[in-house]
Amino acid sequence: MRLIAVALLCFVSAIFSSLFGLAGGAMLLFGLNFFYSPFESVYLHGLFQNITGYSRLAVFYQEVRWRFVGVFAVGTLVGGQLVSMTDLIRYQSHLLVLTSVAILIFAFLPKPKQQFTQRTALALLFAGGILCGFLGPLIAVVGPLATPFFMMAGQSKEALVATKGASLLAVHGVKMVVVSGWSAGATSYDQFYEAPFLGTVAVALIGGVFFGRWLMKAFSIEKHDLVVKALLALIAVGFIYQAMTM
Repeated sequence: MRLIAVALLCFVSAIFSSLFGLAGGAMLLFGLNFFYSPFESVYLHGLFQNITGYSRLAVFYQEVRWRFVGVFAVGTLVGGQLVSMTDLIRYQSHLLVLTSVAILIFAFLPKPKQQFTQRTALALLFAGGILCGFLGPLIAVVGPLATPFFMMAGQSKEALVATKGASLLAVHGVKMVVVSGWSAGATSYDQFYEAPFLGTVAVALIGGVFFGRWLMKAFSIEKHDLVVKALLALIAVGFIYQAMTM
């Protein structure tokens, strides 16, 4: 019964991730917390998001801006190395509130009259990569924080979803490695690689990605941006609520 519930959760979250490039991850982590321990939830979140990310990469391959992906990934590795040397997990609630404020500020900044130059966009994405790589193992869901950086880089809705999805593969990989290190000896993750479990959730995640890609045709770029900003606001409020209840 739990496997069916987790598979359904994966399917719905993958639709949102494929359609808007965010919200699916937050939804996924929230649901996983009902079934698993905190460390298991964060690890599974990274595993499932990697499956979703590679699926999105296959679906949107031609839209990916690889230079953005490379710069963001390098920043992620820097951030992951920095956080692995800290013990900030005890301040998770404070970090959630700060992340919420940052999301709201970045998301609702007025658009510049002129598009950023390529060099400025790359610098922003490098900084975003460091931030997401650092916060990934601590708060798990960093997609909403990464989204404004990719929006500021100026891309179509397809390129936004594709490039951000490919870039966050590094974030989720770093998160899984760091969390495994923090929980070494206390938690085993071997059960999540057994065929019935992994096969079922993979089918649900991949199916959700393709369905979300099909739904995207119904959204103009303006409507898509509006929904993304509304979702960012809701996620930020959810983070604050989560921090208050910890």
